[in-house]
Amino acid sequence: MASIEALRKSRKPERAAFTKAYNTVEELIALECVDICELEAELNVFKGKVDRLDDTHSNILELLPEKEYDAEFEVVEDCRNKSI
Repeated sequence: MASIEALRKSRKPERAAFTKAYNTVEELIALECVDICELEAELNVFKGKVDRLDDTHSNILELLPEKEYDAEFEVVEDCRNKSI
């Protein structure tokens, strides 16, 4: 199993990819004449980013000591809420 430090390090580029995909979907949704096929494709990309980040977050939460869990959980919930 990966160390907490390695997981946190891998989370940074995953969050960047998540944010980029999120912004792309938001931009498409804001368009008046959005191409539904393009939107569906970008939503699929976003879903993949969400799943990967969620796995990393879950692994991090499993390894955290109780005193650090609550603060990290808030960060994880912010990402989950954004993905919904």
